[in-house]
Amino acid sequence: HGAGLAVFVWMPVRAMDWAVQRHPDWQDWSFDPASGALRPSGRLDSWRPDVQRYLVRLLTDLAGSGIDGLLFGEDLFVGEYGGLGPAARARFAAEFQRTPRPELFWSRAADSSLPSKAPTRLPMFWRWAGWKSRAAGEQMAELVRALRTAHPGLLVAQNVAPEAISRPAEALARWNLDLLALAPAVDYVAVLTYPEPGQSLSAAAGELTELVDRAVQLVGAADRIMIKVPLMDRRTGRLLPDSQIGRFLAAAQRDHAPGVAYLYNSEKIRRVPHRSLARPSRLD
Repeated sequence: HGAGLAVFVWMPVRAMDWAVQRHPDWQDWSFDPASGALRPSGRLDSWRPDVQRYLVRLLTDLAGSGIDGLLFGEDLFVGEYGGLGPAARARFAAEFQRTPRPELFWSRAADSSLPSKAPTRLPMFWRWAGWKSRAAGEQMAELVRALRTAHPGLLVAQNVAPEAISRPAEALARWNLDLLALAPAVDYVAVLTYPEPGQSLSAAAGELTELVDRAVQLVGAADRIMIKVPLMDRRTGRLLPDSQIGRFLAAAQRDHAPGVAYLYNSEKIRRVPHRSLARPSRLD
């Protein structure tokens, strides 16, 4: 704060192993395509009222430490095979008069268009995926309302994969992530950007420009988008050169002015952060 920076704390929503160890019955259940059985997922079941109350207590306490905001991880989204705990199944059954069962959503016959050994998605799957994505947005909105009762000025950002913008149907299927359902619940949508292995910098920069354009269309305002720019090569663990980071910044801000977050792995980089931080074109 003394340096004029806003402080956000990254927090999981469901990947809390300490809570699962204390309360095994709080676990979500997921479908195992290999065996065809339901298994505990090791993550919290966000449909349970006791889990929701726990999150409100924990995060309200954290927000009282003087931070400016919370950045929630991608674990908010239960994924294609998750969300089959008793609370979610009961709520889905109450709304659609059908008890959700794996055989309603997937066929054991492999689908050649999906990753190896993935079961075929049946028509009812898309109703299930859409319902889970809407539920995730509703749960986030309820959580934010509860937090702001105690801390009205608290800001909230949500991590999303770039596929939520570039391939929304696949993001809905694989992660139950629908940006249109989620965005109204949070202040910022944080998008992680990385060049694909073997991808040229110019191609990656061009895709980033298109990604920001599309994100603005979906979210409605550039100042609600946070582009997370990596400072290190995830394959080598080395810092990226200034020129590459500069090109990413220029690509992200060519037509719009989203916020920019710089990322570096403190486990591998133990020195003063990259000198590009001293001269960003815009850093909120």
